[in-house]
Amino acid sequence: MAMLLDSWKTKSYFPYTVELKLRDGEVYGNVSFEIPTPEVKYTKENEDVRR
Repeated sequence: MAMLLDSWKTKSYFPYTVELKLRDGEVYGNVSFEIPTPEVKYTKENEDVRR
């Protein structure tokens, strides 16, 4: 949800898909979008040595 609020404030929009279905006189909707994968900073090969 925070990603959507940040997008609204900064006007940096992103692609999304909207699907509407009509079933028995009722309208159902689905909105989907991809969440960016964060960059990996620490791995087993690159452990932080400040323990």
